[in-house]
Amino acid sequence: MNEWVRLTQRVAWLTPSEETDRPGLGYIKGSEASAAVDGGNSLKHMRLFLKHLREERLAVPTFTFLTHWHWDHIFGLGALDNWIVASEETKKYMLPLQDQDLEQEIRETDYQIKEEFTDEFDVALRMPSIVYKERCVFDLGNLTVLAQWVESDHTADCSVFFVPEEKVLFIGDCLYCGADHGQYYLDRLRYLTLLKTLLRFPAELYLDSHRKPITRERLRADLEKVSRIAEVSVQYPDVGEALRFLEAENRFDVDDDVAFYLKAFENGEKRNRGFTGNP
Repeated sequence: MNEWVRLTQRVAWLTPSEETDRPGLGYIKGSEASAAVDGGNSLKHMRLFLKHLREERLAVPTFTFLTHWHWDHIFGLGALDNWIVASEETKKYMLPLQDQDLEQEIRETDYQIKEEFTDEFDVALRMPSIVYKERCVFDLGNLTVLAQWVESDHTADCSVFFVPEEKVLFIGDCLYCGADHGQYYLDRLRYLTLLKTLLRFPAELYLDSHRKPITRERLRADLEKVSRIAEVSVQYPDVGEALRFLEAENRFDVDDDVAFYLKAFENGEKRNRGFTGNP
């Protein structure tokens, strides 16, 4: 169920829904221009976003900022005729999609997003019209948006968008793992560096595309927890041994998340060894 939430005076959020792989969509309102964050997983999704804007008497976005190229974030871009802002990497990944039979690929595979298209395949792609290499600043009128590329295992083109006046950071999917031939993975150093990078922004609220908003306090706690898990994963490469050590240490609850990180770090280490040619 997608719900419209006013997070601050000038930032709103259409909440995500897992059933059809709809990410959350952001809205940023300046005095001279406004922006959407991400373009939805279908025209239907983006039209719902626009419906809420009309009900709230908010201006249609001047810009749409893209956090990355994945389908669920770009398939509804055709619902708007505005400036699409993305990193150079994001545009590079998007361009080949114009020549692919996306409907056939989605309908013939087990992607969650196919549940969005039980009636019709309502997709309309548009390519980015403004691109940046690593960062770019936008003045929406008494409101600033900083676009910043970040290094993530999820995909090579992840960007975050910071609204300093509202202390809100849109982080997209950058905290999610990568996948290689059906196996998920995280590089320890890259992931910990990413968490520290996000905390360097003086944000109080972090908007993850598929989860509830994350507070700064919660993100700090996650960094501390994951740092310890990463340390133990180096000491005990075997996931079972690492779990037993952490349970005995009794520093925090050893839940499913701990096992997930240990396995992701193990897979990441195997993947790195494969890249370097080491045994």
